[in-house]
Amino acid sequence: MSTIGFIADLHLSEEQPERMALFLRFLEKYTHRLNKLYILGDLFEVWLGDDIIHTAYQPMMSALKKASNTLPIEIIHGNRDFLLGDQFALLSGCKMVDEPLVIKLATETTLLMHGDLLCTDDHDYQQMRKKLRSTEWRQSFLNQPLQKRRELALDLRQQSKTATREKDCEITDTNEQEIVHYLDRFQATILIHGHTHRTAIHDHTLTAGLRATRYVLDEWSNGHGQILIADDDKLRFETIE
Repeated sequence: MSTIGFIADLHLSEEQPERMALFLRFLEKYTHRLNKLYILGDLFEVWLGDDIIHTAYQPMMSALKKASNTLPIEIIHGNRDFLLGDQFALLSGCKMVDEPLVIKLATETTLLMHGDLLCTDDHDYQQMRKKLRSTEWRQSFLNQPLQKRRELALDLRQQSKTATREKDCEITDTNEQEIVHYLDRFQATILIHGHTHRTAIHDHTLTAGLRATRYVLDEWSNGHGQILIADDDKLRFETIE
């Protein structure tokens, strides 16, 4: 059976060189262990557009390109790097895929998402998400010069942090009904996502009475990362150091 890896929420940035070094070590170690890698959003802390790739990201781009020569890598947009586009895919060798993405793990239909679409109790966030993903907003943002983009991104990030601090944890977490809705819609019995940074394994009962399992991926920190491995009909978490 193929060995498949799932990671999310690396939040790579020039301000966190240790995290970028960890990612480089990860690629070197896992490229030949895996048959496929899925990155489920927020690979980068911020992405200002494919036409402006920070020099600090060049080692990551080169490492991804090298790894992708032998390891298929598919990436779902996160809420921080939703502007990753065709040029990034070309330079990194990765494939950008839309969510929700349906795959098969052994005989199990599996749903892959970033996870923010499941947080429907956070109405303010969902409205903002809809606005930022619109064609009009994206075009307007990408038409701005670099410094203006940085200022806008910083302002949006600060607004997000402030809003999150003022909300109960239950509001910013996933919604049970929305989880079941997606699982029912795609007739899936496994759901893998990130975004909430609340790593866990959850059991759910679907409308038809079937049981489903949800795996929540953890955020990477400066000291360690996390990968979910699927092989031999089993899924297990591994720590990356």
